[in-house]
Amino acid sequence: MFEKLTKAETNARNTHRRAADTAYNDAAEVLAVLNGTPALLALEGEITALRSAVESGDAVETAAKLDALADQVREIEGAGDVRKGLNNARRVLEKTPDDRAKALADFDSAVAELAAQKTWRQAADSSVKPQLQAYVDGILPTLGARSLSQLSEDQALYIASCNAVHRDLSLNF
Repeated sequence: MFEKLTKAETNARNTHRRAADTAYNDAAEVLAVLNGTPALLALEGEITALRSAVESGDAVETAAKLDALADQVREIEGAGDVRKGLNNARRVLEKTPDDRAKALADFDSAVAELAAQKTWRQAADSSVKPQLQAYVDGILPTLGARSLSQLSEDQALYIASCNAVHRDLSLNF
């Protein structure tokens, strides 16, 4: 009977931990994507200006520019599809510089993805982000505590006092 109770307690604790981690981490990831919106919008002009170079510019130079832009996009959360299109266009220019149509199609898919992301990110920035930020800030000290690199003094003292209680371990042997 003790074994069943101990196992049930462990399972309940693990279920709670997973649920708490998911509640915080998922919201924090979405917030990180929304926080990357200004950086992505700042690159929009550079990306769209590169279209003529992909069409008819020097393939080696254009591939280098695409690589540099893809590196900048890599730093932005949730912009992986934009980066993928830029990288695909770069690869085409490096391997088959004469296949401008394929490179242009890949580049245009990156621009289309950028436009789609711009639309939903700007809409979410004004409507969802404030509430999501309040939610993340509200659950960080409790449900998000396991994601913190360091606990606050109040949290550490509370945990120390909870764990300072004697437990009878005789049934574990």
